[in-house]
Amino acid sequence: MIMKRPASRHPRYTLSDKMISLVAEITEIATHLEMRESAIDPLLRKKNRLKTIHSSLAIEQNTLTLKQVTDIIDGKHVFGPPKEIEEVKNAKAAYAILERIDPYSVNDLLKVHGLMVGGLTAQAGRFRTVEVGVYSGKHLVHAGLPHKQVPGRIKELLAWTRDSGVHPLIASCVFHYGLEYIHPFTDGNGRMGRYWQTALLASWRAQMAWVPVEEIIRDRQDAYYHAISCADKTGDARVFIEFMLAALRDALVAVKKSVGKGVVKSVVKILALLKEYPEITRERLAAEVGLSVRGVEKNLSQLKSAGRIRRVGGRKGGRWEVVNDGK
Repeated sequence: MIMKRPASRHPRYTLSDKMISLVAEITEIATHLEMRESAIDPLLRKKNRLKTIHSSLAIEQNTLTLKQVTDIIDGKHVFGPPKEIEEVKNAKAAYAILERIDPYSVNDLLKVHGLMVGGLTAQAGRFRTVEVGVYSGKHLVHAGLPHKQVPGRIKELLAWTRDSGVHPLIASCVFHYGLEYIHPFTDGNGRMGRYWQTALLASWRAQMAWVPVEEIIRDRQDAYYHAISCADKTGDARVFIEFMLAALRDALVAVKKSVGKGVVKSVVKILALLKEYPEITRERLAAEVGLSVRGVEKNLSQLKSAGRIRRVGGRKGGRWEVVNDGK
C-alpha cells in the first residue's frame, strides 16, 4: 500500500489493491458501453436521469416517489410538500446543464449550486459565510471547515483534481469526499458532492453522465455515511473511495444489463419492420425503433454479418430480405 501525500491540500488516501481492481472493472464496463453508445435507447438515459434525481433527493429525506418525480419533470401537477417539489424542479435544472459545465471551475460549481438550492436557502450559489456542522440529534458528527477557509480550499481541491494525474475514477472520489469534508455550503452539500463526481466522470467518459450511482448509494445509505465517518476519523479517505468505486461498478453493471436487454428488443423490432416493410429507409427505422440512424446502421451491419438479413439492390430503390428472424 502507498500513502498518497501530494503537495496541495486535499484528502489523503491509501491506494489499495481493491481500488486498483475496481478501477480496472469499471474501465472495462465503461469501454463496453462506449462501444455500444450508438445502439442505446435514448429512453434508457431519461430513465436513469430520473433515478439519479429521485435517489439523490431521497438520500436527503425527500419523500416523493419516483413516479411523482417523473411527473414533476414531465410538467405534470403533483400533490406533495412544496419544498420537496421545488427540490425536484431545481435538480432538473441543474442536471440539464451537467454535460455543458466545466467540472474544474469554481464559478460553475457555484452556478450549479444556485440552481440546485435556488429558493431553498438564502445563500444559494454562494459559499457559506457562517460556521456549520452535521448533527445526529444533539451530537456533532462533522464540523465544516471555518468559513473563511472555504473558497481557497475548494479552489485547491478543484486544481488538484484537474492536475494531479491521478486516475479520474479515484480523483473524482477524492473530490466527492473533499467537498463533504469542507462542507462549503449552508445547504445542498450532499447533492453537490454526488452531482460533481458525476460531472467529473462525464469528462472522462461521456456515458458516465447517465449512470445512476445515486440509486446504489441510496440503497446503501448507512454504509455511505459510515465511509464518510471513517475517513473523517482516520484522516484517510480509502474506505470512502472503495465504497464509491464499488457503487459505481455495481451501477454500471446494472446499466450494462439494461442496455443488453434494450439491444435485443431493438433487433426484434428492426427484423419485424424489415419483414413487413422491405423498402423501409434507415431514417424511418431509426424513428420507429427509437435509435439514432448510426445505431440502426450498426444493427443492420451486424444482422447482415450474421446472415440474418440481406440487401437486394442499392441503397436507393433496393429492399431488405429477412433470411432468419429468429423464430
